[in-house]
Amino acid sequence: MKYVISEDIDIVLGSWCEKQGFCLPGIYFFYELRQEMHDYLESIFGQGNVDMVSAAELIVGITEFVKKPSINIVSIDRVYFPTQPAIEINRTVDLSLKDNGLGPRFGFEPIQMQTEKIAKRCPLEIVLVDDVIFSGNGISDIIDLLNTYNIQVQSVITGIAIGNGLEHLKQKKIEVQCVKFYPEVIDEICERDFYPGLPMSGRLVVGMNANIGASYLLPFGKPEEWASIPPEHTKKFSIFCLQQSIKLWQEVEKTSNQYVLISDLDRQPLGITNKSMRITEALKKAQEAI
Repeated sequence: MKYVISEDIDIVLGSWCEKQGFCLPGIYFFYELRQEMHDYLESIFGQGNVDMVSAAELIVGITEFVKKPSINIVSIDRVYFPTQPAIEINRTVDLSLKDNGLGPRFGFEPIQMQTEKIAKRCPLEIVLVDDVIFSGNGISDIIDLLNTYNIQVQSVITGIAIGNGLEHLKQKKIEVQCVKFYPEVIDEICERDFYPGLPMSGRLVVGMNANIGASYLLPFGKPEEWASIPPEHTKKFSIFCLQQSIKLWQEVEKTSNQYVLISDLDRQPLGITNKSMRITEALKKAQEAI
């Protein structure tokens, strides 16, 4: 089985840089950073057992499916194929990192209200687009909610589909088109979840009236439970991810010729409250705390 990473850090960081007036590092920097992540994960899961799926492959593949004659397209994914209207949804946890289920992205209306608006704009039938179908439970709940508003999901287009999730939707008689298919995986992780401070990194922490993320590493989140990192590797892997994140933010600062402060971030890492601190310094302190 493979450990699968869907690449996205340059996309989410690029959008943030454009909005905040920073400069995105060059292509070769991301190539090297990803190679280091790939090699480290292989040291945990074994040589040849790590797949890093490029964003370009997913974007091109999804776009090709959508080009075919179709009806209204509604995306759950805002990275590879954003749409208007969309369903803005993500995984959430409470302050103790206990799973709080699916909820709206920070700053967006409750999912039910989003669905009501889609019902008004896209009557009868739609095609849903998602980045990854893992268990299929989340997208199945959305399909059921849409059905309550008499919106039928004709089919689902996804970047990556895992066997169990595909089977789950087939039982609901939903056709799925996917760019990449894996019968089974050790896990499938969005790349950004290992880089604290990036937009949409980790799970949204609810109950704080702020866009706070619990990334999939210590001391912010649960790398064993959320990313299938073996317990004997969680500490060293978390330190590695922090070092990678520091390297990434240092490169942004270097190319932009200005510091990145916590207050500049769209999603702030859990537990970091000093908004005037540089993100690099905050991550170094986090490393000391592990």
